[in-house]
Amino acid sequence: MKSKSILLLCVFIASTAVAANAQPRFPQRQKQLKQTAELVNSSITGIQMVESIVLRLYELADEGANGSYSQQQRNIMNNEFDLLLSMINEVVDSASYNQQNMLNSSTEIITANVRNGVLEFPCVDITQSGLGLDAAMTLTSHQSAAIALAELKVSVQIIIEIKLQFASYVNTLAKHLRSVKPVKTAVLIGLEILEASKEKAEWTARGLDRANDLIYQSINGSYSDQQRSIMNNEFCALLGLADTAVEVYYGMGIVASTDILIVDTGTEILEFPGFDLTSAGLGLDIGLGIDTPENAQAAYPYVEAAQLSVDEAIAALDAYIEELSQHL
Repeated sequence: MKSKSILLLCVFIASTAVAANAQPRFPQRQKQLKQTAELVNSSITGIQMVESIVLRLYELADEGANGSYSQQQRNIMNNEFDLLLSMINEVVDSASYNQQNMLNSSTEIITANVRNGVLEFPCVDITQSGLGLDAAMTLTSHQSAAIALAELKVSVQIIIEIKLQFASYVNTLAKHLRSVKPVKTAVLIGLEILEASKEKAEWTARGLDRANDLIYQSINGSYSDQQRSIMNNEFCALLGLADTAVEVYYGMGIVASTDILIVDTGTEILEFPGFDLTSAGLGLDIGLGIDTPENAQAAYPYVEAAQLSVDEAIAALDAYIEELSQHL
């Protein structure tokens, strides 16, 4: 069975029966709901601010892990990294409303009374420790930056899930308060993932087009061994782009596997099957080369088949984007 990447948490509503005479009167319920909505809105602002910080941390760690920098440059990057890391808890603390905070504990639950029961809104922990971010992380070396990058990939996905969780809170409250409008966060995030996936698929397609050009040159041209070696190195690097291109939206996407992207639009559940456009998924991880005309001729059908698969994925992603855009 295919695994599924769930992109929207279900609305969490406790429908435990409560005796009518135990419920607060209507004005009291409305006041409590409005206060809860203010708390949720304050929390969403805090989540967005923490997300901005974490995404910048991710970018710095990615540069530190994959770029070539002097030690002085790494120290400058690390200073910014440390400063941003220390800001996360400050932002979480500032997201309090009416002496309540939904972002610093995953064990607390905010409740609000409604006519037929009680709504429950579980709190979350997006403090530095709650996101699993080690205070000792550094970017002072390739190795330490790679470790930081791995931790931040997890943190980014945690934040995405929490954003969707709080979007469901807003939608729940909107059913009981006319002044609160439902949000389309799940649809918007789904579109971002699909559009980023398409962009990466197009990047892979351009690399394969160039690889095909090199095959043609190798088969039909007269080159020295040194020239063929240079061409072969470029060819192999282009095939490797299929692996570097598949990670989208800070670790999420549907061009690295056949997982299914699921988006709850509020009116229906949409499923978007993914595509494995990695070098293995495209059948390109078998030591292909163009160092001789014969090898180039042998590589041609594999690259041509990979191009067809990528073109089909791009066409499907266009259709996915069009379908999901109708729910904005």
